[in-house]
Amino acid sequence: MFNIGLSELIILFFIAFIIVGPQDLPKVAKTVVRLMRKLRALMAELKAESGWDDMIKEIDEVKTTATEPLKSAEKEIMALGEDITQSTEDTL
Repeated sequence: MFNIGLSELIILFFIAFIIVGPQDLPKVAKTVVRLMRKLRALMAELKAESGWDDMIKEIDEVKTTATEPLKSAEKEIMALGEDITQSTEDTL
């Protein structure tokens, strides 16, 4: 979700260790974990309610439908170009 690597996680741990202290660090960590879980649940609920995933799937389908004729037209144009090149080479 946040793309935090190991080195960033270690730095965050040491900063939290210095600020919070060793006695309260487990309590703070549990609170942060609970808040992250709640945030993830809220994000999942928001996605489900908004229909965002459905809109993305529909956009992908429209994109595929729109690009397929263009791809086939491109293939036909390339084939015509090859035919023209071949016929000009034959006449020379």
